[in-house]
Amino acid sequence: MKILELFIKSCYTTHGRIHGKKGEVSMNAISLSNYVIIQFENKGVPITNLKLQKVIYYIQGYFYRQFNRPAFLEEIYNWQYGPVVPEVYYEYNTNGSSALKPQLSCTDFSIEECEKKLVYSIVEKCSDISTSNLVSMTHSENPWKNSNPGGIISKKSIELFFKFNDPLRIKA
Repeated sequence: MKILELFIKSCYTTHGRIHGKKGEVSMNAISLSNYVIIQFENKGVPITNLKLQKVIYYIQGYFYRQFNRPAFLEEIYNWQYGPVVPEVYYEYNTNGSSALKPQLSCTDFSIEECEKKLVYSIVEKCSDISTSNLVSMTHSENPWKNSNPGGIISKKSIELFFKFNDPLRIKA
């Protein structure tokens, strides 16, 4: 593991947040994912690991669009079925294609009201879109198309794409 990755992991607080560059605050991707799973469960809509990956990708992009910063610091990779945060994927991959359940160990989570509204808007939109359509959408977007298979999708490419595009039409 790289020294920077070790430093980042050591900075996580119990509230699932981490201090980023210039004092900015971003969320831990696993805690954010648990929060998203809870939101889907509250709506009575199941969410699989595959769909979760697309939802957190959109959260990352819309955080750049609305707040000019990432939601989380973990990297997003170009995998066969679209953008994936490996830490989140491996956290839930034992579920296969079954619906995910929130983790009781990740219930201590802090999120600002403006962030909560944005996440809720993304959950609302994505809950009405099939997983296969979300995969197709992300495959048609420049961050995934312009990155190497198996490679990192650069944060800059996500930031630029969402600065000029609103793929979920949420007007964030």
